[in-house]
Amino acid sequence: MAFGSQGTLFYWSSSTSPTTNNPIGEVKSFNGPSGSAGIIDKSHLGSTAKEKMIGLPDEGQITFECNLLTSAASGQQMMRADRRTRSQKAWSIIFADATVSPTRLNGVGYCTGFAVSGGVDDVVKASITVEIDGGVSWTTA
Repeated sequence: MAFGSQGTLFYWSSSTSPTTNNPIGEVKSFNGPSGSAGIIDKSHLGSTAKEKMIGLPDEGQITFECNLLTSAASGQQMMRADRRTRSQKAWSIIFADATVSPTRLNGVGYCTGFAVSGGVDDVVKASITVEIDGGVSWTTA
């Protein structure tokens, strides 16, 4: 059953154990995790067609488009600082698919990009990229 993205929550932790989650805040859109796995060619001279196996999964990235928040307590501020110090942190996405046990994605990663943009008759925006390290767990809260 399809569900709307309105009400989805995004958090960046102050550690690699998501005990203290800070909302990323004012997220307008997101994309990811964008996982895939490489293909390993195991063909040999006796093969009559390509022989393949799948490589390790790479969970890829998550990108966020947000209204820029500059308060010291915001998850966005923490992400800017963690990008600068190259610190791995935990992240969570909580979908609005259920009121009692919503679907939750959890993982760890690095904030690798934080770009700011603006223009006439517009708000200042942030484009944030998180590179996922390791796996992603899908759970219900």
